Amino acid sequence: MKTYFLDSVNSTNTYLKDHYQDYQHFDCILTHHQTQGKGRLVNTWFSTDKDLTFSILIKDKLSAKAIQLMPLYTAYILNKVISLYTEESFIKWPNDILIQGKKVSGILVESLYQDSLKALIIGIGINVNNNDFPNHIKNQAISLSQISQVDIKQDSLLLKIQNQFEKDYEIYKNDPTFIIKDLNQKLAYKNQWITYTENQKNHQAICKEINEDGHLMVETNHKKKILISSVIHHLRKN
Repeated sequence: MKTYFLDSVNSTNTYLKDHYQDYQHFDCILTHHQTQGKGRLVNTWFSTDKDLTFSILIKDKLSAKAIQLMPLYTAYILNKVISLYTEESFIKWPNDILIQGKKVSGILVESLYQDSLKALIIGIGINVNNNDFPNHIKNQAISLSQISQVDIKQDSLLLKIQNQFEKDYEIYKNDPTFIIKDLNQKLAYKNQWITYTENQKNHQAICKEINEDGHLMVETNHKKKILISSVIHHLRKN
């Protein structure tokens, strides 16, 4: 991958959406400061120069399944690399990496269509060396350095992610579902109670597994249900 550094940008994803024609497949946009960092749904992403904030451009012919599972492929790659620093990382469906139940990384995959798919843009944020989070997220966020007790070299971490992404990409392209087994082995809240939102109402269920479509299987009242797109939270029951 070739990496391009921008000192400041509204969002690396937005920048690539506006300039994707100027870049090649697997090019990476890296910044130390986002003025309008984006998360999934309507969320924002807090970032500093102590963290990693970047987007990867995919300009390739992919199957519908490979496009659909790209957020989970990215989560699979991130967890694989983060596991080099800690054994406590888990994948929160569909697009977060958790350590000790707190968010260390988030993913936002966006599709760019003009009659047909022109590009996928994979936005990634990782809390690397930041130990001072804003009050509204400090109880939900954690950094790699807080776990390892030493500062992490950001350029080294980025290179590991890029290399792993490229190394497994052709396997993924030919068989996107190869990631499912590993995802389920590292699935956060597996066999535990969660809450999810559906039709603007909160529901409770037991988190079971990710199926081959990338959907989350849950169980409620001894009946299985498939979550296609939802926000889930861990539910602690006494």
